[in-house]
Amino acid sequence: MCADFGWRTFYFPTGLREREKDMKKNHLITIIACAIALVAIVVVLILVFGKHEHTWSEWQVSKAVTCDNDGLNIRVCDKCGESQSMITYAQGHSWGAWSPTKKATCTDNGLETRVCDKCGESQSKTTYAKGHSWSSWSVTEQYTCTTNGSKERVCSCGEKETQIIVGGHSWESATCVDPKTCKNCNLTEGEALGHVGMIGSECTRCKQIIYPKVNMPRTPMAVYHSSALGTIIIEITQLSYKFTSSNRISVSFSAEVVSVSDEPLAKLTISVLDSDGYKIGSGSWMDVYPSFGDKYKESVSVSLELDENCSEITIVIE
Repeated sequence: MCADFGWRTFYFPTGLREREKDMKKNHLITIIACAIALVAIVVVLILVFGKHEHTWSEWQVSKAVTCDNDGLNIRVCDKCGESQSMITYAQGHSWGAWSPTKKATCTDNGLETRVCDKCGESQSKTTYAKGHSWSSWSVTEQYTCTTNGSKERVCSCGEKETQIIVGGHSWESATCVDPKTCKNCNLTEGEALGHVGMIGSECTRCKQIIYPKVNMPRTPMAVYHSSALGTIIIEITQLSYKFTSSNRISVSFSAEVVSVSDEPLAKLTISVLDSDGYKIGSGSWMDVYPSFGDKYKESVSVSLELDENCSEITIVIE
């Protein structure tokens, strides 16, 4: 290789530049290899001379464990000062049984408490009032139609509750034959409504056959009967009637012979009069040879000559 500079020409060896490059490359490789060897020596020295058997201290509590929170223990090597840590895990509370600190009542809440056997922590809970447990009502004062009464019930806790029982009449409405009547005391108010229709026909309100009003003699009553055979006195103690049809009435009586002479004939005549006093029917009963103390329960059926305008009749016993 040559270089021409005008007045002088220089010649260089062809392989000199390549040789120079190779030398630099080899030098760099040598430096890297030495560095790697040095690092290896250091590592070997550390492994050979730096490794030792730790001499650990006793575990020391760094953070105490509780029922709710984990704890932490630490120990340190006496030679190199290296430390180790160990977690002690929380195991939870160990609760005792619930015990009442305030007993619940029927109206007020109570309180129960339990305590952890390990840490002494306590918990509380409310026991709710369940309300009264009442007995059945019992009457302490009976009400009447004109006065109030009272009733009472008792809770298992001993508390009592009292209520007023409002008194007053218990009315049944008036009917065709009866006025408005109290079921309790039989007090009446006003008058019966009366039938709607003609005597002997069906009432359009109550659907019953319309019969005339009946006037009866008061009992007890004495009936005298004299004849040629003697005299007898019969006392009638009970007297009743019922219509067996629209124109027939049955009169029932209870009687007793209270006086008798000789051997007379016992006879009763039952007459029925209309509102004008006219006889519209009659019947009789007779017993032969009665004795003192004889008692009777008899009925006499009387046919009536009723017209539709006859609203009232009277029974006469002779």
